[in-house]
Amino acid sequence: MESNSKKYLTMVLALLVLSSQFLMSCKKDEEAPDNQPDLPPVSTMVMDFSDFESGNSRTQAVTKATWARGAIHVGVWNLALTFTLVVPVASYGEAFNHRPSYDFDEEKWKWEYDVNVGGKHTCTLYGKVDGDSVRWQMFISKQFGYQDHLWYEGASSIDRTGGWWLLNYGPDKNGDPFLMTPWERNADDTEAKIRYTNVTPNDEHNGGFIEYGVDQSTPFDAHYEIFNKSNGNLTDKVNVNWSRTTGEGQLSDPAFYGDTDFRCWDQDQNDITCP
Repeated sequence: MESNSKKYLTMVLALLVLSSQFLMSCKKDEEAPDNQPDLPPVSTMVMDFSDFESGNSRTQAVTKATWARGAIHVGVWNLALTFTLVVPVASYGEAFNHRPSYDFDEEKWKWEYDVNVGGKHTCTLYGKVDGDSVRWQMFISKQFGYQDHLWYEGASSIDRTGGWWLLNYGPDKNGDPFLMTPWERNADDTEAKIRYTNVTPNDEHNGGFIEYGVDQSTPFDAHYEIFNKSNGNLTDKVNVNWSRTTGEGQLSDPAFYGDTDFRCWDQDQNDITCP
């Protein structure tokens, strides 16, 4: 009787194993859903600093104090971000060169590929569609180093007109939160906006931000808003507006000038009286 019971139990276990293998095989043979999401543009993560880089001066004239003041504010953020974001930016930009597969177990789309940034990094980007939005997660492993570090995550609308990224520090800083980056854009990018806000815990600059936006319907079609947390007052935020075509622009810097008036520069970045 005992022998028969063991045989019965063995048969049941064998059937369970075969059933699970059959189900897994069927699952693998399923077709991926037709909801593969499009990646948000790189511009939703990478802010454009090019018009205010020091090497972008249009002439060698010496009367550029106003433009230079704006370049200083922009340059502080650019310098702080250059090295911190090099791996996240490289990893995201590379995703556009690869096709995703569908992970049936996770019910997510998955991009997998390598990038070389100071060593080989293996990137796994997940995109999970939920109604009219997509949730993103990027895990990065470094050869002979860390494994599956959640370097950034975010969410976006299916039509890619709005969303956010949360970028973390690298494993050397325990992956603490670094930047919250909300963004918005229209379909043809004639209007767009992206903001970097410092969200580093216990950091003296936590809450400081820089915003970059474009609006092609206005003469000054680009702008920055910059808030230095050390000023402690949003009324002292810096406003920079300029034309990406002519180079003309204006700057308001209350903490430096002592008022909210705009100072202006011409197409050669020379100081002028505002029109």
